[in-house]
Amino acid sequence: MKKESKTPRWHSPFDDSAGVRLRRMGLLQEDGTPDQQRIKVLGEVFAGQFFDDLYDFRQDAETAGKSLGDFLKEADGATAKYRFLLVCLQYDAIRRPLPDPVWWLSGNAQLADLFSASFVAHLRELAKGVIQ
Repeated sequence: MKKESKTPRWHSPFDDSAGVRLRRMGLLQEDGTPDQQRIKVLGEVFAGQFFDDLYDFRQDAETAGKSLGDFLKEADGATAKYRFLLVCLQYDAIRRPLPDPVWWLSGNAQLADLFSASFVAHLRELAKGVIQ
C-alpha cells in the first residue's frame, strides 16, 4: 500500500499544469491563446493597486513620484521580458509579494508581455498628475 504524502505538492507557473490554471483564471482561451481583454483589465487593476501601495509605502508624495518616474523611464524601450522583470522588482521595492495571478502568468512569455504592457500603460496614466 502506497503511503500518501502529507506535504502538499509545490506548483510552478513553469510546470505542466500552468496552462490549465491560466485557463481557469480566464487568461488563456481554450485554444491556448491569451484573452487580451482580460489581461489588459488585470494589468490595470494591479497597476491601480500598486500605485496606492507605492504611495502608502513611501508616505511622501515627492519620493513616491520620483520612484514612479524612474520606473516608467526604465520601462520605456525595455524588452518585454525586462519590462515584466521591472514590474516584479517594483513589488520587491515596496516589500509586497507579487500577486498570485501575476506569478502564474510569469511562465507564459506572451501573457507576461501583455500584462506588463497594460500595467505600465495604466500606471503612466495614473502618474500624469503626479510626476513632472
